[in-house]
Amino acid sequence: MKKEKFFFDANLLRYERIEESLKSKFVRFFSVVSAVLTTALLLTIFLHKYLPSPQEKSLLSEIDVMEVEYQRLVDEMERMEKVLGNVQKRDSYTYRSLFGLDPIDNNVWRGGIGGHNEYENFEQYKVNFLNLLLRCKKNKEKMLLICDLESDISIPMKYV
Repeated sequence: MKKEKFFFDANLLRYERIEESLKSKFVRFFSVVSAVLTTALLLTIFLHKYLPSPQEKSLLSEIDVMEVEYQRLVDEMERMEKVLGNVQKRDSYTYRSLFGLDPIDNNVWRGGIGGHNEYENFEQYKVNFLNLLLRCKKNKEKMLLICDLESDISIPMKYV
């Protein structure tokens, strides 16, 4: 049973019972509930920020591995681009010296100017590995264009 509360009335020199109103009971109840909910919310935010779940840890490690792999892929694509640049130089030398023709224009080698942006659906995201993915895809398209161009116009390699 709940304890009854009294206060001393100095004018009447006697103790009187304190009767709590319904409004004060609601205020006290909602203040306790709001304090509990605020504490729970702050604790949840802290735990999710500084103590990730095992699933989040595995996803973060997968993202790290993916970024490393994409960076390795981008490095390999840059190396292949250097090789294709060397092929372009040899091709232009071959056309100048053997056939007496002007070498192929750099705009043709690099895919020209203009066109539409094929990767606009990726560019809306601000994630680091997606930027690596975009760079990789653009380099791949560029190298495929150069390889197609080289395969269509080159002479057999046994004569070079």
